[in-house]
Amino acid sequence: MSLLKGKIAAIVFLLAIVFIPLGFNYAVYHQIKQKMPFEAGGEFSPGWFGTSFYIKKAKFKWQDRVELLPGDLKISYDFFTIFRSQVRLKFEGKKLNIELLGDWAKMQNASRVQLETFYADLGIHEGEIKELYGIEALGPQFRFSILPSK
Repeated sequence: MSLLKGKIAAIVFLLAIVFIPLGFNYAVYHQIKQKMPFEAGGEFSPGWFGTSFYIKKAKFKWQDRVELLPGDLKISYDFFTIFRSQVRLKFEGKKLNIELLGDWAKMQNASRVQLETFYADLGIHEGEIKELYGIEALGPQFRFSILPSK
């Protein structure tokens, strides 16, 4: 009987390891769609065992500056930031297409550009970007980088 209880406890424990992070990942995804300082959309794709997930066909639009045309992004976060008022999110993507808007398009003399790599590490509080830990967008026609000095 105790062997059966041990097996049941092990199964419950393994299911918790898989589904608790999945629940947190979906909660963070929902927060991004609802409360971030940019319009966001796309299809949630879970990361099963950690604090990251994917957004397939992700679309983001940030004010009158830049719009991500549908592409795939990986979003990571520190587990403990979900219990704080400021959430730290890391966005990563490859082979993304963006549209520069307004003054940014005029400054670059281009509207659509392809990015080979994209990385952004942001601290977001009450729907506003409060900390910029780093951002890098690199492509053949466009290079933008604000990274901390090492």
